[in-house]
Amino acid sequence: MSDHWEVYLTLVGEERQPASVSFDYGIVEEMRTLEADTLFVIVYRFPAKDEQGFPAEEAWDALEAFDEGIFAWAESAEGLVFAGRALIDGMARCYIYGTPAREPDVRQFVEATNAKHAGTELEVKADPQREAYWDFLLPNEQEWRLINDNKVLHALEEEGDTLKRHRRVDHFFYFSEESQRDLFIQWAQKNRYKIESVGPSEDPDLPFALNIHHKTALVSPDVHEMTLTLDAKAEEYNGTYDGWVSEAVQKKDDKGS
Repeated sequence: MSDHWEVYLTLVGEERQPASVSFDYGIVEEMRTLEADTLFVIVYRFPAKDEQGFPAEEAWDALEAFDEGIFAWAESAEGLVFAGRALIDGMARCYIYGTPAREPDVRQFVEATNAKHAGTELEVKADPQREAYWDFLLPNEQEWRLINDNKVLHALEEEGDTLKRHRRVDHFFYFSEESQRDLFIQWAQKNRYKIESVGPSEDPDLPFALNIHHKTALVSPDVHEMTLTLDAKAEEYNGTYDGWVSEAVQKKDDKGS
């Protein structure tokens, strides 16, 4: 288990069930060659859930105690890889890879945990391709965009930014063809973005760089809608959206400007 964990919100399955997914991104290379064909899913049904299926306020202490126990165990367990966890529909589902030989040890841990945290059980599945990690736990491109947005927003909030005040926000793009960049610029200008700079990039596959900016507040979910739109529009013109930056705006009031 590494120190590089990420978390994101998503919707799962045909019923679009809300889920909070945490995953260990630091084990990506290990997962490519991992000699483990068995998935152990340790399921904890927390005492109460809210209308979205996440822990109700009175259930968070119990979930934190469960988390503390399973992370401590996974940290020291040999031959097991804790790949991630999903909070969904009243459950914490913890995804752990190993070999069939480790099943007795996992069952022993689950039984001991259930004695402390009633509602803990084990599911065992064959997963030689680690599909639960690659196809479920790891985010898609849009979910990665939300993860990166939230990192910037969190950093701004740490500096005392309420995110409600309008400020300059810069966005960065790279394109494979100059003509495609020019078409994107036309779209951007029609949508009230200003052009800061155009120029070459160091990427031979995407040699045409672009920096645009505008003034906006950064209140969620509006900021996510903004970046997802820019991402999709850049892709439409054979380009790549490389993210955004903004200086922190210190709190003056909560009304915006």
